[in-house]
Amino acid sequence: ETMTGQNIGAQRFDRAERANYVAALGMFLAMTLLGVAIFFLSPFIVSIFTNNEQVISVGAEFLKYISLTFGFVGSARVFSGGFRGAGKTMVAAGIAVLILGVIRYPSALFLSGRLGRTGIWWAFVISNVAALFIAYSWFKQGTWKRKIIKEEAEKGEVAEELSTIEETITE
Repeated sequence: ETMTGQNIGAQRFDRAERANYVAALGMFLAMTLLGVAIFFLSPFIVSIFTNNEQVISVGAEFLKYISLTFGFVGSARVFSGGFRGAGKTMVAAGIAVLILGVIRYPSALFLSGRLGRTGIWWAFVISNVAALFIAYSWFKQGTWKRKIIKEEAEKGEVAEELSTIEETITE
């Protein structure tokens, strides 16, 4: 977010874009490595919170499904952060609603009726992977580079605030 906002402020959209891609790749690699570790340690991790063997079994099963998608989630969050840093908070919110409301919840409802709880785990996998592809595709369009201040907003307090900021910067 910060790198995007700072580079947009400096009119360096190329650096803002590159910062997001580098961060997304780094996050994908780091979170995938963490996910692999969690995959193998899942029973131990769940046992930290309970002694109930059935809960440990179900919790470990869930972690094994979702842990290998952590890289997708992390990278999607980077791109959503890029939108927020560019002032496009509604895009980031819209992606979250799309992933959860349109993909995860309906998938969980549908798949759980056919596969039981495993269907719910698959809904997480599907939505986590989809999150990266949706966020990346939206980011790649470059709409985040457009100004968010509309002409009519510039006539009011926003314009005064902007001119004060500009004066401070040029001094």
